[in-house]
Amino acid sequence: MADLESSLITTIYAEKEREKSEDRDNLLKLTSKKLYGEKIHYVLEMIQNAEDEESTIITFVFKKSGVIVINNGRPFSEDDVRSICSVKTGSKRKKIGFFGIGFKSVFSATDRPQIISGKFNFNIERYIYPTVNGYLPKALKKYYHPDEGAIFILPSCKGMPTSNELVDNFYKSFDSKILLFLRHLEKVEFRDEIKHTMLKEIRTTIKYEGVANVLRSRRVKELV
Repeated sequence: MADLESSLITTIYAEKEREKSEDRDNLLKLTSKKLYGEKIHYVLEMIQNAEDEESTIITFVFKKSGVIVINNGRPFSEDDVRSICSVKTGSKRKKIGFFGIGFKSVFSATDRPQIISGKFNFNIERYIYPTVNGYLPKALKKYYHPDEGAIFILPSCKGMPTSNELVDNFYKSFDSKILLFLRHLEKVEFRDEIKHTMLKEIRTTIKYEGVANVLRSRRVKELV
């Protein structure tokens, strides 16, 4: 990854430190754990974000080391970085459900998400504090495109659900019908690389001014 932007990340971190208060930090923790305590909520927020960024494909990969989410929508802008490190609603028309408060749902699965998109590669710590991260795992390099998409890495950590628990929660809670009214997403994949199986592949047929009216869902036993 060349020409990464790091100055914005350090600037935002410094701003957060100046604004720091114990009450705010405690409120953020409460919001993440209580309001978004449902273990499947982060999946729904990621899907909503991909749809808002006009992605056609989103892939969830469950690994022993955590969860990786990849979409092929618009890359992050500077406003997006600021929004995802805040608790304000997003600046874009449809991002209210994700950037800002909605994104905090990922803290039910990890305590240090990494975001790689466009010219940015950073972690978020303590809900709103961004830190520069120049590392892109070798296995993910083929998915990184400077002008397209985003990669979210949600590493497993102590005190959080294990990868196997996240897979079980997905089986118990995910309802494919939520995808019926998506305008842009055509394919959603859930891969289990712990057991080397495809948990689910969902495709939508887009008709009637972009509203999905046909939903096909299948489970594939083995990854190709």
